[in-house]
Amino acid sequence: IQIVQGVPPSPRSDHVAAIHADRYFFVFGGCSHATCFNDLHVLDLQNKEWSRPAQKGEIPSPRAGHAGVTVGELWFIFGGGDHKRGVSQSVVLNMSTLVWSVIKRVQGFASLAREGLTSVLGSYNGEDVLVFFGGYDGQYTNQVK
Repeated sequence: IQIVQGVPPSPRSDHVAAIHADRYFFVFGGCSHATCFNDLHVLDLQNKEWSRPAQKGEIPSPRAGHAGVTVGELWFIFGGGDHKRGVSQSVVLNMSTLVWSVIKRVQGFASLAREGLTSVLGSYNGEDVLVFFGGYDGQYTNQVK
């Protein structure tokens, strides 16, 4: 994709990305060497333009190595860290309104404060389920939650 307008995100790794409304490519967080980010960037795939929209609500702390899944217009983000400690705060972004909310409790999970975990949304016995695997919180884990 040849980008023609806007300022792209700074170089980074360990961020998450999502597609919204078959048109918008969202990038959140990540890190570059010792700096972790909590910025949100959006690429309009139709107009080929980057933007950095104003975020509203309970804006998440900087993090890298987090996991993200989308359900409709909601983008759920779990875990991550700042290369010193894990972030226990789980958040959700309404991608249409750009309003963040903190998830007070994730049923069945004591903590997802780890970097490098993965997540997937699937269906089991007719119900939507979120499955998490692995990560690092001072030690590597192979837990499935």
